Amino acid sequence: MRSTDRRAAQRGIALVEAVVALALLAIGVTVGLTGIETASAGAKEMVNRGRAQCMVRSESQYVALAPYVQPGAGRYAAPAQDRHGYLTAVPSAAVDASGTPLPGIESVTINYFDSATNSPVVQPVLMVKSQALSGGSAGVGQVGAGC
Repeated sequence: MRSTDRRAAQRGIALVEAVVALALLAIGVTVGLTGIETASAGAKEMVNRGRAQCMVRSESQYVALAPYVQPGAGRYAAPAQDRHGYLTAVPSAAVDASGTPLPGIESVTINYFDSATNSPVVQPVLMVKSQALSGGSAGVGQVGAGC
């Protein structure tokens, strides 16, 4: 004879419901923590890019004020490597449309590289500098001071 007791028919259902609820909670927590980790990594990347842009802007101001460096004779001084990356400011001869070098004019490429991968962090800045307008004084210690 079958039991008519409702409790006997539902034996074990609470355990199944608890296991399903626990599985859904574990999935939700895993997805939430992954999202937080991704957002944190993205925020750190944006902070590093912002700092790199500030450093490149500061270096370009330094190069604009620094004495003229003959293309091929060296580089403009750059601050020491920081914990995120390093700057380079490399002069090269400016040329006209036919490829003829323009005397007293140079193009300077300023890059900020990641220390770990040696890859550029931001787009390089290309500036043109004239020997005739050069001759100010710029201190290397001032580069990146506001970054």
